Amino acid sequence: MSADEEDRKASRSVRFWLHGQEIDVEWPSREGDTAQKHARHLLEDDGFLIYYGHASDDWVRASIAEIAASEFSGRATPILSRAVFLADPETEDKLDFLTHDARILEGYGGGTPVEQILTPFLSEIRAGWLGSSAPAGGKP
Repeated sequence: MSADEEDRKASRSVRFWLHGQEIDVEWPSREGDTAQKHARHLLEDDGFLIYYGHASDDWVRASIAEIAASEFSGRATPILSRAVFLADPETEDKLDFLTHDARILEGYGGGTPVEQILTPFLSEIRAGWLGSSAPAGGKP
């Protein structure tokens, strides 16, 4: 089983909770997103949540940089929220993880309910919707 498959299964509670909050959630397809679809997401989606479970630290950092760079690549609206969900397994890389380009949500250990962990991310998106004419139910 690949890291993607392990993270896909492990992230179900996160994805399903966000969906229940009227947030459209997309996981990259198993065949991989096409470059065109990926570019559209970077230009149009209101928020980005990177699930950091079994992925490499380098992949997570590259993803954060790509999202940050998208704000200067012709977006019509600003990104409302960017976050990294630190999931099990707890690792030294995650314990040392710092960035100014995304909110860090500590989700490893299983002690805190997923809704409590995700509330800051969701609140930023909803606050952005209230400050604009964007309809509820956007696409992070």
